[in-house]
Amino acid sequence: MTKKILALWLFFAATTSLNTSWAQIIETNQSTLNDDSTPPEDEIPNSANDAEINARLRQISSCIAPRFTREVRSYINGYTDRQREKTEQMLGKTVMYFPIFEKILAEKGLPADLKMLSVLESALNPSAVSVAGATGLWQFMAQTGNEYGLGINSWMDERRDVIKSTTAAAKYLSDLYNSFGDWSLAIAAYNSGPSRVNAAIKRGHSKNFWRIRPYLPQQTQNYVPAFIAANYILQFYKEHNLKPKYPALDAQITGVVRVNQNISFQLIASVTALPLSLVQMLNPAYGRDLVPANSQGSCPVVLPQRAIYSFQDYLEHPDSRPSFVTELVAPGITDNDDENYIKSTYRVEAGDKLEELAKIFNCGSEHLIVWNKLDSPHLYKGQELAIYLPKEIRRLKANYNSPTAETPTVAVAENTIVPVESSSTMEPASEIDNATTDDAAATEKLKSGKKSHRYLYYQIKRNETLSEVAEKYSGVSLRDLLRLNGIHNPKGIRAGAKIKIKEL
Repeated sequence: MTKKILALWLFFAATTSLNTSWAQIIETNQSTLNDDSTPPEDEIPNSANDAEINARLRQISSCIAPRFTREVRSYINGYTDRQREKTEQMLGKTVMYFPIFEKILAEKGLPADLKMLSVLESALNPSAVSVAGATGLWQFMAQTGNEYGLGINSWMDERRDVIKSTTAAAKYLSDLYNSFGDWSLAIAAYNSGPSRVNAAIKRGHSKNFWRIRPYLPQQTQNYVPAFIAANYILQFYKEHNLKPKYPALDAQITGVVRVNQNISFQLIASVTALPLSLVQMLNPAYGRDLVPANSQGSCPVVLPQRAIYSFQDYLEHPDSRPSFVTELVAPGITDNDDENYIKSTYRVEAGDKLEELAKIFNCGSEHLIVWNKLDSPHLYKGQELAIYLPKEIRRLKANYNSPTAETPTVAVAENTIVPVESSSTMEPASEIDNATTDDAAATEKLKSGKKSHRYLYYQIKRNETLSEVAEKYSGVSLRDLLRLNGIHNPKGIRAGAKIKIKEL
């Protein structure tokens, strides 16, 4: 797959105007690479010397043996100094996409660090488009996308679909590895196409990337070093004082509902009271702000989990029009976590594992790491974990007589909410039932395998009553709280106290 993707600052291509000349960008970036000068030490926050970076590179376990070169150092400088803000934005998106990538790569038996290619290709932007037309997280050209099963038409571009495009990329990378038998060459071929790598192998009389590197196109020569640098920065960003800019919880904790008839994003936003911009961001594959009817099956709609129920309510009772209309042109996704999410606490028991707890709390292990600023996935007994549970949006039942209201012609094909399983977006339709069953089995196994009781906790806020706390949690009554905590005088509970909410 031949793509017009830069080797240096590849992951910033998504933010580049399509009117900008690629030749100018390549020239600018190449001159940066050829510049041996380094900014003064005091201008690089927590800058590391070559020896420190080299030592850290040796700690990385990767499908490509990390090598410290001048190009790798230049890329690292770019991530940590010249483009710090964009790097922090990219790092924040990992909580949304990396768990999905890792799951699909594992299913295909591929190395997990191949997820780094999406950083190079699109800066984790599913809507990224190059001037050559390469599109999506993995920057597929139309022909290659079609070859790997990605549908492209005026209504939908599956190169922007997180699950389907990642599955296609995994298949393509697997084919490239089977052809070359080496991940450095396979990654180089992902950038320039297999024919150019084969030509370089013939000219260099070798299948060693570093030996045939001079015979590859300039951007491909830099592609593997860029991969090494991206791998480094994802593992050692803290050492450079980089602070990921994580998205709001609405973009992290999501589920999917499948529909089989036309429905516009505007209507979805109206019946869920979500910003249109959020619906657009979570569903980048649909090109006209419309989920189209699909003759081959249903189409997925990704929404924050807290809005799933109101959307299903509308689909089941379309004649009950929404009594409110959300702002159709929102300036962006606002961080409304305090208003829409309940912060709870879980106290770790002996033997608890992060992945098992993530399934219980309907989130991903990556979310627990981010929410609690964990340095590793290892837990210890007595450790308190912050858990964010989404509030449900209740759609008011009322007549809505707007002359612009759409005639509802939508049905739910699969009325199943997919739990976020170390991810933030949809699961493949064929895996929905299995995922739900597996989650239940894992939960039961965790509960039955331990003798101690596990509880969800909540910290009482100022002027908050136990009745108000009970209302926050589905299936929890005031009587439950009194019994579980041995409380005889509800008025005696003070702000700041932690109470048990329910047993897990």
